[in-house]
Parts: sequence; structure tokens; C-alpha cells
Amino acid sequence: MEIKTVKFGWRVYLASSLRKITEVTGVNSKIDENTHGLMWDFDDVPLHVVIESLEFVQNAFNLPPIIILQTKELGYHAYCFRASTFIEARGIIAFTPNVDKNFLAIGIGRGYFTLRFTDVPGREFKSIMTLPSDVEADLDYKDFSSFVKYTKAVQ
Repeated sequence: MEIKTVKFGWRVYLASSLRKITEVTGVNSKIDENTHGLMWDFDDVPLHVVIESLEFVQNAFNLPPIIILQTKELGYHAYCFRASTFIEARGIIAFTPNVDKNFLAIGIGRGYFTLRFTDVPGREFKSIMTLPSDVEADLDYKDFSSFVKYTKAVQ
């Protein structure tokens, strides 16, 4: 069990570690009561493995293009503008090899997924590529209008 106190931009853990934190904004998968967009988080996974994992799930579920962003060294986020129910989104994300298990578990527990949307000092987003598809997207980035602010430890 972790006990923490957030005060003046620092996070103090009972286990006596001290980390600088910053406030970030996350975007949620939930578009409306019945619709979710697809998003993935990969931590400590090489880019070629992320691409293979996403191509696998894109082919398995006949998905539209998937956008890949680098969030840190060996850290990636991916987005697909396909409208899905939460059950469908959960199944597709869970079926994806190498997806971050904590991301999956937290999303399943809350009923929606969240990815950091704003940069963290030293961990700015970098556009990597878009996996092409003949399937057209049925959502647009403007459809994502649910955001949350939270604190994130800075390395």
C-alpha cells in the first residue's frame, strides 16, 4: 500500500522517496455513454514491437489507421478513431500484445481509458507514424472531449 501526500509540486511517499511532480492533462476514451475511441499505452517496449503489436490487432479487427506517438524512450501511445462500445474497446485493447497491463487494468476498472495528452518536461510527445488502413475512421480527434487533470512524477 502506498501512502502519499502532494504538496507544493512534490510527491512524498511513506517509503521515504521524494519525486518532483507536475500537473498534466489526460484524454479519455469515452466519447458519450455508448461510444469509446481506441487508445493504447506501451511502456518499456521497443518501437518495432509496438508496430508489430498494433499491426496484428489492426488486421485482426479490421481497424482504421492507427497513430503512434513516442512519449519517452521505449514509451508509446497509440490512437485509432474507431467508434466502439466499451466492451469492444476493452476486448481490442486486451487482445493487443505487449500493451501496458496497468493501463488495461485501470481502464477496465474505471470503465474508460485515459492517456496523457500534455507534455511532461523531458518527455515531450514525438509523432512516429500512422499505420495505414483501407478502413475509414468513424471518429475524429474533435470527438474526444473528455479530459482529466492529474499529477505525474517527473524523472
